[in-house]
Amino acid sequence: MNSLAIVEINSDWDEDRCTEALKHLPEPVVKRALRYRTREARQNLIASQVALREALIHLGEEPDRLDICPHGRPFLRDSDLQFNLSHSETRVVIALARDSRLQQSLGVDVEWIHRRVERDALAKRFFAPSEHAFTLNSPENFFRVWTRKEAVLKTNGIGLRVELSSFEVLADAVAQEITGRPLTLGTQSRDQGYMVSWAVAQDWEPYQVKWIDYSDPAWSVRLREGIDG
Repeated sequence: MNSLAIVEINSDWDEDRCTEALKHLPEPVVKRALRYRTREARQNLIASQVALREALIHLGEEPDRLDICPHGRPFLRDSDLQFNLSHSETRVVIALARDSRLQQSLGVDVEWIHRRVERDALAKRFFAPSEHAFTLNSPENFFRVWTRKEAVLKTNGIGLRVELSSFEVLADAVAQEITGRPLTLGTQSRDQGYMVSWAVAQDWEPYQVKWIDYSDPAWSVRLREGIDG
């Protein structure tokens, strides 16, 4: 069975840890981090980039081969390892799988369900009528729909080039008209009020999701076992 590994990282790093981490990151990433005005945004970028590069190394890949596709989606050149990442508040998630069939067909999104947003106004604007009805007075349902839509858009980096209201995500299947390939969706509520959704190519089923805690000293071993067996 195919395996999708999702690494969860607490990005609430103190200044000393962030400063030390910056010494080991490429110059473009350091410059991006220093441009951020808020501590939280800086922490998220640093933690996600450190964890991603560590994951690649543990999986026998070279971080120097990280690149950006024309739509702005990061990918690894000359490799069948696919990944996507997302962050919200103090949580970063990185989804990884080793299968070329998931090229431009793997997306993940995380949101903290207690985040203050105008849920009803956003649902009216960006959700289909059935999704709007589903999310009324329910933060959990709202962020379930929101993260699933974001995961779909992140599979190939099309982002806001597609209207969020143009497709529905209440079911687990998304037609190929949206991203050029049929997708299947998954969602899980995680600890501390975080909602995580992912999208993968439909023909990649069946698959299993393996959750990996970055704070676990054996996380890299679990990652290798989860992806490479």
